[in-house]
Amino acid sequence: MWWGNPGGSAQSGRSWLSMFGVKGRAAGVILVATLLLIGLLFPQRRLAMAATPAAGRAPERIVALNGDVAEIIYALGLGGKVVGTDLSATYPPAAARLHNIGYQRQLNAEAILALRPTIIIGTPDAGPPSVITQLRSSGVRVVILKSSDTMIPTSLQQAVQTKIAEIASALGVTATGRRLARTVTAQIAGAEALAKRARTKPRVIFLLAEAQANTYLIAGKGSGISAMITAAGGIDAGAASGIYGYIPLTPEALVKARPAILLVFKSSEESVGGLAGLLKLPGVALTPAGQSKHVLVYEDDFLGNLGPRTGQALNRLVHDFHPELK
Repeated sequence: MWWGNPGGSAQSGRSWLSMFGVKGRAAGVILVATLLLIGLLFPQRRLAMAATPAAGRAPERIVALNGDVAEIIYALGLGGKVVGTDLSATYPPAAARLHNIGYQRQLNAEAILALRPTIIIGTPDAGPPSVITQLRSSGVRVVILKSSDTMIPTSLQQAVQTKIAEIASALGVTATGRRLARTVTAQIAGAEALAKRARTKPRVIFLLAEAQANTYLIAGKGSGISAMITAAGGIDAGAASGIYGYIPLTPEALVKARPAILLVFKSSEESVGGLAGLLKLPGVALTPAGQSKHVLVYEDDFLGNLGPRTGQALNRLVHDFHPELK
């Protein structure tokens, strides 16, 4: 019976009315009134139908909790469906123009939910945990990826491939994700092959600085940056000296690491007042990198986001680490 099938057609509704002798325009009026009444009596059913995308279709309103997630979504061709990004989303420019939910580690649940998202995607770096819990409690689908850019448990190629696949699957564009992953992993493989031709193997350390927050860290084994350094044919000086993950910067740690190259984000360089500021950080001047002023500065999202441009960033690192390849 049509009453038990709110998804039935208008034509079936008119047929049902005709059984009682109601036809023509009168039938149409009664049908519309009945539909409105059903909407009033069963609002939950109406909202559920409106919030559920058709099978095989990508969600209509996406919020990306992290910059790397946003970059991948845009590379998958779904940028037009993104309604919110955090302050770490600086690429592509279209994602940067959507900043409206706070910073990835200090998110605002109210601001996110006000965007009426149909899906929210982030990495384990997104937080605080209480906000993620609040988002899940709202009933909106929340997808937190298995790995982040901060720490990766696998090879560089596998990490990027897995991240793209997870996001593509969550958004219903698995085939597009496979194509993107193949392209990026091929670029990474090409850069790794080039690095193997190098005659040098410099010791490199990554330094993260945020002067306003009085935060100064150096990276080591297990970090995404460590994977990039190693894949580019360098020696991660932090990992080689026993550092795992990220630890506070100390003169002793830097001297022990003996880096020949200091690798930093552009935001870190700007935070401390440029090259002069970097060289004044505790212990930097005592290292071979500090003494030769060999500092490599990369845009944060270009080097830090494991995603569509990772192969390009790795290729640039290879050439910066190994001038003999130019």
